[in-house]
Amino acid sequence: MDETLNNLPHVDEKIKNKFVEDQISREFQNGILTIPYRIMSPENLSTGRKYPLVVFLHGAGSRGSDNYQQLQTLPKQLATPLWRKKYESYVMAPQCPSEFWWGMWQVTDQVAILIQETIQSHPQIDPDRVYLIGLSMGGSGCWSLATRHPDLFAAIASFCGQGNPENASTMSAIPIWVVHGDDDRVINVSYSREMVHALQKVNAKVVYHELPGIGHNCWEESYQEPSPMMNWMFQQNRYKRR
Repeated sequence: MDETLNNLPHVDEKIKNKFVEDQISREFQNGILTIPYRIMSPENLSTGRKYPLVVFLHGAGSRGSDNYQQLQTLPKQLATPLWRKKYESYVMAPQCPSEFWWGMWQVTDQVAILIQETIQSHPQIDPDRVYLIGLSMGGSGCWSLATRHPDLFAAIASFCGQGNPENASTMSAIPIWVVHGDDDRVINVSYSREMVHALQKVNAKVVYHELPGIGHNCWEESYQEPSPMMNWMFQQNRYKRR
């Protein structure tokens, strides 16, 4: 997975400094699992106002413990002056340890705990506007998190991920944005096609973009300005589903 991400450039110090560094540790049957993460608050917090929380799951090439490689692509873009103003939100980027994958239940549940604790510790986060976005391994992680914790999210966006169509009914109430290149040689486009078909069968609100002639890096256009995906995402509200 994520062969194209193995040589990520160094993250600019100005970008890193916009994100507060932290970690979450939990004990499981096989020991203690520690997940580093970074979080960026809205630039100008207004008293009494609620803000969305954007959770980003990176691809396999950004795994590790340095707690900065996961800031590539979407977090980096959300830290630019234009997007920070246009998409005012909290942005959280956990980093998956090298020996794990986002789809593993231990990691999935720990990220869910991290999201819940972040909402509790930041009272200006709107729990009805938690948005989950991931690419490649992170796109697969979106499917796993939405399956195990569907009530957490107002919407998810999975880029070139791999999920289990048998779990579609669990996610049927969540608005979902899916993107995959039909020339992907890392994760075959058939995985997204099957997920979308299963979601449509259970009447889920799913938007699917299959990009002709595009390989694994199908997220690049959506992570730039203008971004129809981000505009769609910020219109979603969990409260409206109740």
